[in-house]
Amino acid sequence: MENIKEIKFPKIKNVQFYLVGGCVRDYLMGRPNKDLDFVIDTKYSFNILEKKIRKQGKVHLAKKEFLTIRCNLEGVDIDIAYPRSDGGYSDKRHPDKVWQVKNLKEDALRRDFTINTLYMDEKGKITDYYNGKDDIKKGIIKCVGDPYDRFAEDYLRILRGIRFAVQLKFKIESKTFFAMMECSKNLKEVHTERIIVELNKALAINPAKTILYLKQLNIFNLLMDKGLNLQFTNRKLKNQ
Repeated sequence: MENIKEIKFPKIKNVQFYLVGGCVRDYLMGRPNKDLDFVIDTKYSFNILEKKIRKQGKVHLAKKEFLTIRCNLEGVDIDIAYPRSDGGYSDKRHPDKVWQVKNLKEDALRRDFTINTLYMDEKGKITDYYNGKDDIKKGIIKCVGDPYDRFAEDYLRILRGIRFAVQLKFKIESKTFFAMMECSKNLKEVHTERIIVELNKALAINPAKTILYLKQLNIFNLLMDKGLNLQFTNRKLKNQ
């Protein structure tokens, strides 16, 4: 397992950084993950924080409407976000509105699966509001809160659930699986390119398992309706 000391936490005065999401999950599983996502606790406004980051490093992209900053600090590319809550998802992809919330627990509610709701500080202390650590140990994919609500926010999460199950060799929890099956017809609302990208990731890891899930969740007919089909290649797949 990667040592916590090997993970570079940013240093900005009066800003507490928490590593969040997939990078914490992979850290606990001893899996490599180069993407560093942080949620912060600070009294600084977005504009002031952006100025401080520019003084210490480089800002690649700052989106005030989403309360996120992609930047480079101490030679490391990272993503920084304020604790947030999302409004409705009219386009089934992006929240119509994002606003700052007071704590990490509220921030965790906006995430897809429990295994991605973990927060870790620079000392290695894990904050876990939705039993994500237990679900990692049990090897299950489970939605945060009501699975129908999570999928209605972004139906691509159905395919992300498949990818996580295939990639991590986890089982999908029964309520989450049933909601995926019920909501799969709504994948027609998702842009085709997004579906292609997500499916290719899963297929590259384990084609047989991915295809099995697509059959079980009645997704194959929808893919054909969108003009998508599987193609064979002689390229050797990389184990992930």
